[in-house]
Amino acid sequence: GGRGARALLQFLREMAGTCEEENVRKTLQHSLGALNEALMWLTINGLQDREQAGAAATPVLNLFGTVILGVLLARSAQVSGDSARQQVRDFYFAEFLSQVDAQLAVIKAGKQHLM
Repeated sequence: GGRGARALLQFLREMAGTCEEENVRKTLQHSLGALNEALMWLTINGLQDREQAGAAATPVLNLFGTVILGVLLARSAQVSGDSARQQVRDFYFAEFLSQVDAQLAVIKAGKQHLM
């Protein structure tokens, strides 16, 4: 469970760290920080209360997917050097990665907003 998530998070951090454009790297680092915070919240609160884990399950998976795709799009744009891929990356960053703080807030709201 936890070791697998930590390993994946470390891998994503390493990939994000190779991004040459500073604004891309900072956006990814912020997104990965939000994901890490969500996973820590889930670990602490989910172990104490299974309903908290259940309430956070879908939002955590959504955040994971959002961040993973951002890292992969950034890497693809950098490796290819293709301006079209860079435009897709920039669109994704503006439209989806900009929402990671809101996604984190939903996770940390826990079960209270559902019950």
